[in-house]
Amino acid sequence: MFEKASVKSAIALLALFSLMLAGCTKDAPMPERSNPAMLQWLPIIKQSGKLVIATTENYPFEYTDEETGKFIGYDVDLAQAIADEIGVEIEWKKMPFAELLNALQLGEADMVIASMYITEERERIVEMSDKYLDTGMAIVRRMGDQSVRSLGDLDGKTIGVKTQATSEREAEALMAQGKKIKIRSYASVTECLEALRSGEVDIVFNDYLKQVSYNQHYPEAQLELVGGAFTQEGFGIAVVKGQTELLQVVNQVIHRLQENGDADVLYSKWLQ
Repeated sequence: MFEKASVKSAIALLALFSLMLAGCTKDAPMPERSNPAMLQWLPIIKQSGKLVIATTENYPFEYTDEETGKFIGYDVDLAQAIADEIGVEIEWKKMPFAELLNALQLGEADMVIASMYITEERERIVEMSDKYLDTGMAIVRRMGDQSVRSLGDLDGKTIGVKTQATSEREAEALMAQGKKIKIRSYASVTECLEALRSGEVDIVFNDYLKQVSYNQHYPEAQLELVGGAFTQEGFGIAVVKGQTELLQVVNQVIHRLQENGDADVLYSKWLQ
């Protein structure tokens, strides 16, 4: 009796286990992005019908139009080209610049498009796309302020920079070289420029392309560039390490736009 009961129990357990396996494999939903390094996200993105992009407001690359309330800019158009290639809609997630890569690594977004420089530090923790624009860091001053004409005039100055951005890194490098400067970090470029206008800082380190466009569209701000860019940088799009399929699509779109002239159209539309 005992042996028969044991056999019956074993059979019942095996049957239950088989049902559990069937339930896990037959109609199981697509896995979420809980472990980014363990699966390719491109099929998940296609199945969900949306591409989740983390960003922060950076005029003229990604910003909210004051009149229409629409989110527009160079990067927004570039993102739309990528979404069209995949065949999905875009869901934008706005957050402070310093939080972007962390959100990406946690699986809260599929990619970061935020006029972000390609740097060795970033490439160690995420995949960066091929460059889609050449640019660099530049000095911004209040119009008519002749006390700063180059990087050699920074001693005793307070520099406004964006937190965890290349501007902050460059200012810290100058301080390490012995420059007698003070650094004030802000969550956004907008806050940096407001601090410059109010006199809270003496100069700001900002992206050259962004500042050229800003000066053209907001002459009332009374800000000007000191020469050209003092670094050579390139904008790229970030995806999680190992997301080779998604990165391939991004690079294909970037190169297609550059080859067919659409990148020049975007440049003229947003940066001239």
